[in-house]
Amino acid sequence: MRSLEIPSDIWRCVAGFLPTAFLLTLYSVNRTFLEICVETRYKAIDFVTYKRTKPLIKHVKDSNQAHSVRVLPWRVFAKQPKAYSWSSTRRLLTACVSPTNTFEEDNILSRLRKQTKRIVDAIKRLPALHEYHIDWDEGPFHPEFYSVILDVVPAIGIGLSTLSLKVPLHSMNSLPCLAAHLPNLDNLTIALHTQAHFAPYISERIEGLVVFLNTRLRTLRSLSISTTPTSMYLDLGPFFDHLGRGQRLTAFALCIPFDGGHLADPAPLRGCSCYILVVAMLSSLPYP
Repeated sequence: MRSLEIPSDIWRCVAGFLPTAFLLTLYSVNRTFLEICVETRYKAIDFVTYKRTKPLIKHVKDSNQAHSVRVLPWRVFAKQPKAYSWSSTRRLLTACVSPTNTFEEDNILSRLRKQTKRIVDAIKRLPALHEYHIDWDEGPFHPEFYSVILDVVPAIGIGLSTLSLKVPLHSMNSLPCLAAHLPNLDNLTIALHTQAHFAPYISERIEGLVVFLNTRLRTLRSLSISTTPTSMYLDLGPFFDHLGRGQRLTAFALCIPFDGGHLADPAPLRGCSCYILVVAMLSSLPYP
């Protein structure tokens, strides 16, 4: 029996039992498997380097297949001009006249704006998007990059059910204005990395996160908070002290370093709904 005589629903049922890595190699079996491979390949999209992002944007343009997007902002560097080009000659002459010129800075900013615009335009044109993940490798970053990818939330927020954020402290104050644009948000994941910043600066920046969380806790079903071991002066006590109650919250996860340094005094945690939820879940478990 030829494969074309088998209904596509059966092929899709078979594909559901195959490992993803193996499934993606079966695109040449028939048209149904080609469609399944394309859907699987572009269901979750990662924008992690511009070299990979540029061709990826062309494949997912106006696609109904992309349900999840993860953006890991990268460093943008000045474009090196070709030898003996007008650009290199101009740079040399400018450097002779004004050694403190901003030619490279302008070049970096121009490239940054071009790259981030392409990413944002692509994300806005994904109608089936319901998961948005913003990541950070904890290294040097462009503040403008994070500003742009956070500013896209109002345009896609109504369809988002899952949001994951790992952003520098610098971007925390922009979170409160995004809360009103996420009416259907059910799952929220927050990863905190405060580097070597001192406690007063951390407290000032985390206020934006607290406002954002308290606005969305009324509708959240799942909340996950984690901290990195290299967050030297982070204390989650004041954070939980100001955190409100989540009426619909059914799942809560807190991941901190094993030494407990980020929550030296658990008393503030006991007063928030997250702790009450954990106690209720534990008390419902049967004893051995």
